[in-house]
Amino acid sequence: VVDYLGSHPWSALLVLREALDERLFMEDEGMATVERALGRLAGFLAAGMKDNVFAKTDPSQLAVSIVAIHFLHFAASGVVTRFLGEEVFDPASLSKRNEVLCAQVRRLCGLPD
Repeated sequence: VVDYLGSHPWSALLVLREALDERLFMEDEGMATVERALGRLAGFLAAGMKDNVFAKTDPSQLAVSIVAIHFLHFAASGVVTRFLGEEVFDPASLSKRNEVLCAQVRRLCGLPD
């Protein structure tokens, strides 16, 4: 996800804007696509929880949190670039973001680093 969003600078902002306004893309098949993707992620997480691989929590809430930490970093790239002091779309920054997100998602799922 980081590689895709990092190589398509406007994609995260456009998806987030459409989701916030619930227009154009979200009015048609887009909403069904988003709901299916979130449902599949929540289902994957629920299966991991059932098998005691992931910490037990609300899989739907966890799915939304995982999506949010991926998208906001790129959708608010100007703010994030200034805050971090590095261009979020730079290859070195993308590599670092991949590492950080992997560790964060593992922690959210109750897995060791």
